[in-house]
Amino acid sequence: MKSSTPSTLHISGYGKKLKKHNNSLVVEWKEGENSEKASFTPSKLEDVILSGEHSISTGAIRLLFENNVSLSCMDSFGNPIGYLFPHAYCQYMNIWEKQLSIDSIHKLDIAKKYMSGRSN
Repeated sequence: MKSSTPSTLHISGYGKKLKKHNNSLVVEWKEGENSEKASFTPSKLEDVILSGEHSISTGAIRLLFENNVSLSCMDSFGNPIGYLFPHAYCQYMNIWEKQLSIDSIHKLDIAKKYMSGRSN
């Protein structure tokens, strides 16, 4: 079983299963005739991104939320479909609140810089 935990877990393609096993998240999939598994430590994750068609258990969702991990769902082209966040205050709420507090002139300036490819 593979096991290394990035800060963002991106599960793409089709037919993978995200499950809870003890206090770990496990992704299962078929590779030809073989069954494959990878295990991840939820406390080391910040985000899980699902793109394509997959299955996820409620136990896995609960484990993500208990560890303040957000869940993003994308279609097979990478277009956002929806986001799930833990009920508890998490880093994304903090970022969102900061974004809301920026005045319109600064928001427009940030958007112009972003669109022109400059980040400073």
